[in-house]
Parts: sequence; C-alpha cells; structure tokens
Amino acid sequence: MSCDAVKNYIRSSALQCESEMDVFHAVVRWLKHDELRKNKAITLMRHVRFGLMTTSHLLGDVWKEPIMISNEACQEMLRKAIEYCSKPNEQPFVKEEWCTPRFVSVLFLARLEIHFVFCTFCSKKRALLLCETKFVGCADRPRG
Repeated sequence: MSCDAVKNYIRSSALQCESEMDVFHAVVRWLKHDELRKNKAITLMRHVRFGLMTTSHLLGDVWKEPIMISNEACQEMLRKAIEYCSKPNEQPFVKEEWCTPRFVSVLFLARLEIHFVFCTFCSKKRALLLCETKFVGCADRPRG
C-alpha cells in the first residue's frame, strides 16, 4: 500500500476503529515495514488524531515510540496533544483534524430521530441519535 493510500485511509472521519491507538499502531507498523518509509512519519502521523487519546497513552506507548522520538515534527505534534488533553475546558475551541472525533457512517433505512440529552461523557447537553428507538450513537462523542 502506498503512503498516499495509507494517508487517505487514516485521515477519513468515517474510519471505524476501536481507538485512535489502533490507528497509531497501524501507522507505526506500516512505517517499520520498510526502512525507506520512516521519512514518511510526519506525513502520516499528522492524520492520527492524538487529541482523542488519553494522556496515559500519549505519555506511554506514543511518547516512547522510536519513530516519534527521532522526528522533531512528530515530537511537537505530541507535545501539542498532551497540552490539549491537559486543558479540557479549552478543547471545544480547538478545531483541528488531530482532535476531531471520527464518526461512524450508518446507513439509515428507517426514521432517524435526534434527541438532546445530558451526556455523561462530556457533562454537556448533546445530540443522541436514535433509529426507530435503537441507540446508534452520540453525535459528539469521540470513538477513540
């Protein structure tokens, strides 16, 4: 798979993954597969949504990853993400790809209802998506 193909895949907001750590580990595996790929680290890492990771992940596996350590631009991105995670009150004002939630694409064959409820994830009033009384997702909740 080419670097452009990987980039287009991981930058998609419709990418379905358990957590953003899965995306990070996939990029690291792709980069490590061939020594010549390591110079593409920043090209791909700028599409990993570090702002959706926990501080413990950022300071753990991500911070210790040799690819991140050896690339100054990747280190700067990581410092920015750690700062972002440490200031939850300022998060709603940051509108950049690396902290934008990925959304699951759902094909609705029935009526879609949107209810506004109190979200326990972020302690704010959020949109709750229902499809014929079946919960299908919170429009603002990050998946990673």
